[in-house]
Amino acid sequence: PDVRFHTHSGDADMVLDRLDKGLVDMGLLLGPIRQEKYDYFKIHRSDTFGLLMPGDCELASQEAIDIDQLKSLPLILAEQTFLGHQELEWFGADYSSMNIVGTYNLIYNATFMAERGIGYALCIDRLVNTKGRNLAFRPIVPELSVDLYIVTKKYQTFSPAAKEFLEQLKSADNLN
Repeated sequence: PDVRFHTHSGDADMVLDRLDKGLVDMGLLLGPIRQEKYDYFKIHRSDTFGLLMPGDCELASQEAIDIDQLKSLPLILAEQTFLGHQELEWFGADYSSMNIVGTYNLIYNATFMAERGIGYALCIDRLVNTKGRNLAFRPIVPELSVDLYIVTKKYQTFSPAAKEFLEQLKSADNLN
């Protein structure tokens, strides 16, 4: 009771900047960022990547998109470099020759480009509600996924509410 949550959306750089300035208590990030000034708590869940595309395009008739198909498609990628350079891990040497037609910092902007057929947005499942829109999401096979982490500054002093929230997260995660 009497606790208020204030949330901010952004990429990892924005979240870490807010942490560094003391503007937020903790952040939720995809994949670990190994920097010594942060503590990480891995949530035992992961997010799966796929392609957001026009619902009436040929690829939308497939149940999944083979990773090799990405090499020939016009792609819209997150502006933020994937943590740990995962694009190189996923695509190897082919990454430099991929057809990247646009970038985004938040998926909301990429939905309009994908919906209008400008390109296929590589994004995380369940970020975009495709119902009632000319949009479809198809997972990539083999699965491309990334783990979720709560990140805090090392040696941070938390308010009682933030400390309890973090403890509740850790306790709930131990049950899974």
